[in-house]
Amino acid sequence: MLQLDILSGKQAGTRIVARRFPFSVGRSQNDDLQLNEAGVWDNHFSINLVRESRTFRAECNENASLIINGEASPEAALRNGDLLELGGTKIRVGLTPPKQKSLVLREIVTWVGLGLLCLGQVVIFYWLSK
Repeated sequence: MLQLDILSGKQAGTRIVARRFPFSVGRSQNDDLQLNEAGVWDNHFSINLVRESRTFRAECNENASLIINGEASPEAALRNGDLLELGGTKIRVGLTPPKQKSLVLREIVTWVGLGLLCLGQVVIFYWLSK
């Protein structure tokens, strides 16, 4: 998953998680992330997942401009921490933190196993002491 943190503009402080690709950003009602800011076009740019190389790629609309880390670029591979500037908006790109699986069941099984082991040792000690 890709996380987009909006740093400036009307929606500053908003965090969006892109789960489906292509993920479009712009002013249009059809865009996944709608930004009503000065200098933002309809379908300003989109983010695609390139499965072969396992990278995210930003592709800008031919009429719009996109600045990635201070350099104008119509398309580029995105990396964790990249800063995107479009119109009056700055967006920080990052990877979402992974969700850790719950280990409760494993912990319960371990404690039950240790309890049975101790009980078995007590039974053997009692049997040998007779």
